[in-house]
Amino acid sequence: MNLRPSLSSRVLTISALALTTLIAPTTLKATSNKTPLVHVIMTVDWEGRNLSPTNIAAMQQLRQDYPTLPILHYLNAAYYFKSGANAEQTTDTIHSTLLPIDQLGLHIHGWQSLFTAAGVTFRNQPNWNPGGKPLTDAECASDCGHSIPIRAYSEAELSQVIKFSIDTLSSHGFGRAQHFRTGGWMLSQRVSNALTANGIVSDSSAVPAEFLHARLYNYPLYQWAVQTWTGITQTSQPYLLNTKHGALLEVPDNGCLADYMSGAQMLTVLRANLAEAQASGEERIVVVGFHQETAADWLPHIRDFLSGAFALNANGQVVSFGAMPTQL
Repeated sequence: MNLRPSLSSRVLTISALALTTLIAPTTLKATSNKTPLVHVIMTVDWEGRNLSPTNIAAMQQLRQDYPTLPILHYLNAAYYFKSGANAEQTTDTIHSTLLPIDQLGLHIHGWQSLFTAAGVTFRNQPNWNPGGKPLTDAECASDCGHSIPIRAYSEAELSQVIKFSIDTLSSHGFGRAQHFRTGGWMLSQRVSNALTANGIVSDSSAVPAEFLHARLYNYPLYQWAVQTWTGITQTSQPYLLNTKHGALLEVPDNGCLADYMSGAQMLTVLRANLAEAQASGEERIVVVGFHQETAADWLPHIRDFLSGAFALNANGQVVSFGAMPTQL
């Protein structure tokens, strides 16, 4: 399925956003009063693998250093269904990285633990890891399925898992998610239909596949991304996807994630969108982010990106950070 935008796609307007002016850590501030030309949405994917103290501490430090930076957390219910999981401790650990200005969304990978808990029979293929072989019983001894695209499941099964995940996170105090990103960026029509059936209004799975090539060129996932997101580039803007239950707002992850992009590369995306905004007179949206499970390794890329964004502001080219919109 090719989920690229049509030529008639509309661009988001400023009225659709709840924006927070980008504030530097400690005493640094953006001083320009000009209307922002580019609005950046910072995201984090919670993969559902583990909650390592090292990665949690790295996220906590980022929040201390940038207390006015809003983040959209794509949370994963799978943590609650790992062997030996302590629900209260899991909740407290996640909460320790959150701020009141944040948004809470949903992220799903094909974990056996999660799908089984939701009452859906686990599938061990297709597998996006190199070689693409079905996962073995040995590989699934503790848990497995991160590399199984959820679009392998039927629409009914997907709806069941999505509802179960939303209900699980809501029961632990994280509210009812409206925003989604698919594990591996592997959206499909079935996934889209199941999302809107469960009240999800936006997705941010569209990604420029070229950004994945350096690390994933020998993974089936890379080829799937190329096929799914043909036409998505670093300057692609939000558009609507049709589903059985109404439109789904697709907000491209056009700046990708820090595991795949250096701070300088993310800044290149930001500057490209700024140039288009200046040329057209229309505001632009850039989405960037990182993974919780690798935060300690890759948050330096995010910090480099933030420093560069402040430099753009200092030059009078105003950038702001804000919330994920819910409509065009």
